[in-house]
Amino acid sequence: MKKICVFLILILPTFIYAAEYPYFMKSTKAVGMGNAHYTISSDQYSAFYNPAGLAFNKDSRIDILNPQFDMGKNAMDFYRDAKDTDWESESEIAKLIRDNIGEHQHAGLSLFPAYYNKNFMIGVFGNARLNAVPRNKVYPNIETEFFVDRGITAGFAGKFLNNNSLSLGANVKLIERESLVETYTAADLAKDDFDQIVEDDLESGTGILGDVGAIYEMKSLPMNPRLGAAVNNIGATDFGDAEDMKTTLTLSASISPQILFFESDIVIDYVDVTKAYDQDDDLGKRIHVGAELRPTKFQVFALRAGINQGYPTFGASLDFNILKIDYAYYTEEVGAYAGQWDDERHMLQITLGF
Repeated sequence: MKKICVFLILILPTFIYAAEYPYFMKSTKAVGMGNAHYTISSDQYSAFYNPAGLAFNKDSRIDILNPQFDMGKNAMDFYRDAKDTDWESESEIAKLIRDNIGEHQHAGLSLFPAYYNKNFMIGVFGNARLNAVPRNKVYPNIETEFFVDRGITAGFAGKFLNNNSLSLGANVKLIERESLVETYTAADLAKDDFDQIVEDDLESGTGILGDVGAIYEMKSLPMNPRLGAAVNNIGATDFGDAEDMKTTLTLSASISPQILFFESDIVIDYVDVTKAYDQDDDLGKRIHVGAELRPTKFQVFALRAGINQGYPTFGASLDFNILKIDYAYYTEEVGAYAGQWDDERHMLQITLGF
């Protein structure tokens, strides 16, 4: 148990220092296309992007089990080093920290089983994530931020105006959060009761948050342009010492051209327009651009690419209905501005449902 706890503290999400913007859940599909998704999300993840997207869902589906694994490249390298470390030895732990000074570590695990159809979704979600950065060669320590979110969400949407060109949606989330933001020394990590130290440091609270969104389709124009807007995390929270979520506004635009035998979506999102995230005021960190390409018929696969905060992303999906596999490679900006401090990551999700 101690090794597991130490490993999570050392390498698991949300960013501490300048920092990665806070979130509850991310869609693997969205991440593969630069996390640009606010005018095209139509599954359960619309609850964390734009709930108006539910109006574009064509089928009913139940996702029974859909674990999502998210790990940074640095964390993978760290794990290989950590396997040979004696976790009872302060000197060995100190050496491990010194060997990884300044390398941002990230990993996470989430689940989001849900039922969704056109205009409605309900689901339960859980997400454990941690970020950590080894510091200080003289007195080795690890700056750590750890979150566990779990809750239930439900949303609905509908189309309006004479030609159904306007989609409106809303959802509500009941969330329980545990978190810690601490600095642990090599001596702390070597203690026999480190598990208890972590448990004592955890803070918890609950929150009720809502999201509203709109998508407008310009159906008379080629490539079906869409304009979207969403206000996320509306409402009262009481997360205690755990990090509260800010209310944010996102604007989005997309087109959906037909390319030979393929359908496509090209999306650009401008998140946190009002700069509610007070870590920084950088525009580059708030811009997301992405594209998806899929066969017009027999849509058993999709390819994705994008730009997330100035860094390239790639993704792919295989869809056999009962079994779905989604993968994304992306880079997250964990500094104060786009291009300052990058953290390369891989995300994999396996979904069983019908």
